[in-house]
Amino acid sequence: MAPPADPSGPPPAAVAPTAPVPTAAAPGGAVATSIDDVGSYFKFAWEAYRANFMDGFLTVGALAIPAAVVTVAFGWIPLLGALIGLLVALVEMALGPLSAGAMGRWAVSVAAGRSLSWKTAWRATLKRGVADWLNLFVISIVIFVGFLFLIVPGILLGVFALPAYLVERRTFVSANLRSLELVQKNLVPVLVVAIAAFAIVVPLAIAVGVTSVILGLIPVVGPPIAQALSVALSCLVMPYVTIMWARLYIDARAGFEQADATAEIAACHAEWSGERALESA
Repeated sequence: MAPPADPSGPPPAAVAPTAPVPTAAAPGGAVATSIDDVGSYFKFAWEAYRANFMDGFLTVGALAIPAAVVTVAFGWIPLLGALIGLLVALVEMALGPLSAGAMGRWAVSVAAGRSLSWKTAWRATLKRGVADWLNLFVISIVIFVGFLFLIVPGILLGVFALPAYLVERRTFVSANLRSLELVQKNLVPVLVVAIAAFAIVVPLAIAVGVTSVILGLIPVVGPPIAQALSVALSCLVMPYVTIMWARLYIDARAGFEQADATAEIAACHAEWSGERALESA
């Protein structure tokens, strides 16, 4: 039998408390989020988007709006209008990876509680134009192939690929594999958010598509209105969804790796906005 402890002896050593998992600071008015509270991401994205609405709208619109204006301006001309419309569509498709890069920079900044103007997001993207285009083109192809296999593989390979490339500097397919790694560790919340997002976006897209077809039957004024609706849907919905994925990425890394992704985003934000260059000058 062990002897009783000497009450005059030194007290037992205190056990250090477990360090809390770091979380990102929410933008003004936005709710705090948790990887276990799926519903909070929709409210967070709405509050964050509302506080940065115009920059988000114009980040997407910087490419989509001029393309729509040119298409509408020349669309009424027989043959020439169709040719110009085709050329504009090809140019818009070719510049798609750069648009994704600008959108991603804006969204991860906002999700981490920072602001980034649409001009700054595009300027930072164009500064790395060739590298961004090559990487995001390959990443997009992998996601597209994944979606061909019953959608879920596309989600696994794509949902975190953009922030993995922008924040962690994962290049080409390694960004897709990084997305797969993070999603596997947070499978249920990611899939629930993805399904809910599809439930919001898909009906809107179908409604706009049907409306555009009907408007297209109206001579002269129908096609421009249909084009405007399509562009408005992209400019309104894309920033909202991208903020939601960016915030989910931040919390997934906090829960899975106990990593503070906001510190990495802060360093990227300083680079994108030119603050790092000013500090070193």
